[in-house]
Amino acid sequence: MDKLTPEDIEDKFSLLDIGSHCNLCKRNDYLPFKCDGCNLKFCMDHRRPKEHHCKNPTIINKVAQTCKSCTQILVVPISETGSKEDIMKKHVDSKCQLFIKTKKNTARCQQEKCRKKDHSLFFRRCRNCKHNFCL
Repeated sequence: MDKLTPEDIEDKFSLLDIGSHCNLCKRNDYLPFKCDGCNLKFCMDHRRPKEHHCKNPTIINKVAQTCKSCTQILVVPISETGSKEDIMKKHVDSKCQLFIKTKKNTARCQQEKCRKKDHSLFFRRCRNCKHNFCL
């Protein structure tokens, strides 16, 4: 049997760094799902809040509900009951602080006429101008 060199070992174990382990079953998943409620990562089988018994489940309404006062899209926790009007009233009564959908900070390519979104593997930040560019 051949002896393994440190480089061979590093190459074999570097595959384990790709993806992440499901927080429930510990299976290594190369395309994990991040739960919006608990911010943990899960495999395909445990990606839904019900399947991993999420402590803070949230859902976005199928029909996007937008506040006319603040123009924000609302996110409603599963535990919240009531009609759309009740949810909107609670939102407005809270001075437009409840149920706000936070925007993900997605960088876009700064090349003229290219507005592709950041997909880390194919995006680089220029050291000189500090702008993001796709490859």
